[in-house]
Amino acid sequence: FNKKARDLVANFGPTISIVACTIACTWLATRYGIGLEYLTLPSQIAPSTPRPWVVSLMDTPVWARWASSLPAVMVSILMFFDQNITTRLVNSKDNKMKKGYGYHVDLLIVAANTLVFSMLGMPWLVAATVRSVNHLKSLTTFEDVKEGDVETTKVVGVTETRVTNFAIHACIGASVLYARDLLAKIPQCVLMGLFLYLGLSAIKGNEFLERIELFFMDKKKMPKVPYVTDISLGATKKFTLLQIASLLALVALKESKYGILFPVVIAALQIILVLAVRAKWFTEKEIAVLDRE
Repeated sequence: FNKKARDLVANFGPTISIVACTIACTWLATRYGIGLEYLTLPSQIAPSTPRPWVVSLMDTPVWARWASSLPAVMVSILMFFDQNITTRLVNSKDNKMKKGYGYHVDLLIVAANTLVFSMLGMPWLVAATVRSVNHLKSLTTFEDVKEGDVETTKVVGVTETRVTNFAIHACIGASVLYARDLLAKIPQCVLMGLFLYLGLSAIKGNEFLERIELFFMDKKKMPKVPYVTDISLGATKKFTLLQIASLLALVALKESKYGILFPVVIAALQIILVLAVRAKWFTEKEIAVLDRE
């Protein structure tokens, strides 16, 4: 196959994989009597419990309304970081996009959506990292560049359009309205495998993980990137170790009985970085390179 045919198959890879794996799973389940769990969808578009669409806030005890203010602050912090981390990844300078950013407008829309969804008792929505990064990559043109003995993939440009976003969500809405019976035939294992693949593919190009690889890489084969060429390798590794320690602490906290404090600790990460700079662990130049995003 030529490159155009390979690119076409790659662009529709997730769809092809769902169809192919669903057919294979159905055949195996029928042939060998294997019990599979399938995607479950409600029979109608309605609240999941017998209640009106609009939540009656007046039915909530007064003490509960006041007590919810503390977790509300924590959720706000979590949503703020979740939204902005994703948008910063998408708007990274490495992606070479030309259109301006809209961080404040994005947050305004998220706030308006959260208000409406809260009144309806629906899940809150922010920019999801995995699907947003994969959507970006689907619109990105790459080229392979060889520098010495190291071959790297570089971004040529991104097709910046809103059409794909609207089209994707229009198709999602149409499938929920008109293709529920078809969706219910997809095994859960197929969807979980697809989500795992999307998560792993989104990891590629993550600078944090690339810096971890430096601990196990020969100096001669290290990539020609700013955190290797512009500052000392020791500073890069020390910064990476600090990030690893912070990540492990966050995971431990999230899995503990104090997991509700998770958003507050995320907000405190910047304080840790400021303290590290004041303690002379890193110079201003090193921070400018390592924390440029």
